[in-house]
Amino acid sequence: MRKFIALIMAVTFMSSCKKEDDIKTKIGYLPLSIGNYWVYQEFMIDSSGNEIANSKLDSVIIKRDTIINDKTYFVFEGTYYPFTARDNWGIVDILRDSSGYIVNQNGKVLFTRDNFTDTIAYHAVTDMENGDTLVLMTYQMDKTNKIITVPAGSFDVLNYRGTVTTSMNTPGIKYPRYLNIYYADGVGKILYTYFYIQSPNIYEKRLVRYYVNE
Repeated sequence: MRKFIALIMAVTFMSSCKKEDDIKTKIGYLPLSIGNYWVYQEFMIDSSGNEIANSKLDSVIIKRDTIINDKTYFVFEGTYYPFTARDNWGIVDILRDSSGYIVNQNGKVLFTRDNFTDTIAYHAVTDMENGDTLVLMTYQMDKTNKIITVPAGSFDVLNYRGTVTTSMNTPGIKYPRYLNIYYADGVGKILYTYFYIQSPNIYEKRLVRYYVNE
């Protein structure tokens, strides 16, 4: 429980999200084709802005597709540290493009390029003894109107942005804090962040290289 509370990460499969509805538009921010892959390097950024690169890389590949409730989903396999052990290869996501929304196998909406007003995902960590909310994460799309540069290149992006609040004692750390998952059209996820509740450090996963077969 303590480990889970300490770690906050912008990951789609950890969130409780709205059911898919009002689906209208086509999306290209997560290219879905078997064989597509993405490789990320992690950087730790301290409170002074100093960066330390981690030499190990995370890799994610669309390995296969599968049918669930008569719909085709794509199975993402790879490593997803720190939620998986560094070298523990396995399934990290099962997703499909539902005419403008990214949804998972439970029918939950995880990304859209058009709705920038509604909260589209949330996750709460509660105290098991008294039911109080210890950590609350709410996610909303943010049209950043900026270019993000990572080792793989520079990209126009949309941001799946998480706002994190906590009732826990965090000396010297101001809340709310923010999580970011930046997506580039035709490329996919190019940068995403996570942090530990009682640490000022931010961790960024930056896209190093990728292959997209559309």
